[in-house]
Amino acid sequence: MGRNTCSELFYISKGLLFHYFGSKKEFYFYCLGKALEQLLSQTQKPAGNSFYDILFSFMDAKIRLCVEYVDEMHFVNMASRESASEVEEGKQKLIGMYSLKVREESIGCMATALRTLPLKENASQQTAEAFTLYTNAVMNKYLLRYQKEPDEFFKNISMVKEEMKQYLDMMLYGICKGEGK
Repeated sequence: MGRNTCSELFYISKGLLFHYFGSKKEFYFYCLGKALEQLLSQTQKPAGNSFYDILFSFMDAKIRLCVEYVDEMHFVNMASRESASEVEEGKQKLIGMYSLKVREESIGCMATALRTLPLKENASQQTAEAFTLYTNAVMNKYLLRYQKEPDEFFKNISMVKEEMKQYLDMMLYGICKGEGK
């Protein structure tokens, strides 16, 4: 039987479903919450000794969760595109809580990665948050590109990492000649 997924709950009677959840909407929110919970599970500290080793180990761990919990990943992907107004508020609340936790994890990972770099003395504590925002913006480019075909993202992960490295190198090493102002 293996692990328990929300998809396995479809084999129960309607009466039992409504007894425990009250409505299909509440069942939908329960499944979405459980799927998001699975995609947050088993988070490990980033591994590696270099900036990119740390970042990509964190990314690989997230990808492993998506591969291991493929049904949940597909469900969350579909839910993120759901436009029904009756579920919008509850869906946004759940996804917002998930996004906040992922953001906190990402900032922690970025802070760890940045400690491996010889940062300028005037680098503030906001540096990790700025890099995280930038990295998330780059990652969102790929999430949007592969939103309708998330499996293609996993097939192209080497290319995605290489492009992400190029974008991050721009931020790390700048695009201006000399010191600039």
